Amino acid sequence: MRRIRIRKGRFVAPLMFAGLLATGSYAFMASNTVPASNVGQGAQAISGYTASGVSYTLDTSSGTANVTGVSFSLSPDNGGTAPTTVKARLTSTGTYQSCTNSSGTTWTCSFTGVTALSAVSLDIAAAS
Repeated sequence: MRRIRIRKGRFVAPLMFAGLLATGSYAFMASNTVPASNVGQGAQAISGYTASGVSYTLDTSSGTANVTGVSFSLSPDNGGTAPTTVKARLTSTGTYQSCTNSSGTTWTCSFTGVTALSAVSLDIAAAS
């Protein structure tokens, strides 16, 4: 009969190493902190404005009819609030120009370099 000798010390070192790894990784995981934060989502209906009383100002002194200004009245739809910021443009690729509230619900915008021929639409952006 043959005897097999098992060396007990041979398994102790790997077990200790595995124990150290498990403890070290737990300590690393336990040290992570994440600050509190807020996240949310909501929806709100966007009501618009109705423009009325649109009036253009033309300058024909250069031989070409240029649109130099436009004025209009804005009324909020669905009981909304009056706008505080209004911008407008007269061409689909043009830059929006800031408008000023001249009185009550009437807004006035000034333009330069816009010919009557290139003014294809009045695009108004308004926000309260």
